Amino acid sequence: MRPELTSRDILLLKICFSVLIVFVMVRFVIMPGIGRYQENRMQAELLQEEMDEMQAENVILVVPKPYIATYPKDRRDRIWTLARFVQYVKMIEGK
Repeated sequence: MRPELTSRDILLLKICFSVLIVFVMVRFVIMPGIGRYQENRMQAELLQEEMDEMQAENVILVVPKPYIATYPKDRRDRIWTLARFVQYVKMIEGK
């Protein structure tokens, strides 16, 4: 004798699979994204503190021009490009 599925059984199966899909989506798609977001925020805050410390010690950060866009907008004026640094060194050596 084969058990037969009623419409109620099918509905319960659909609900169970829907709950399972939601769980998988939250656990493996949404939660890792939240962790990366929080990690990026913490790194950004640390970077700002480090840049403030560098400025207090009169240290200038030198990075390639394409990377300057990755730094906070309010701190970009403190960063020199490699070209600006080379120009500064040439000026110092020219004296």
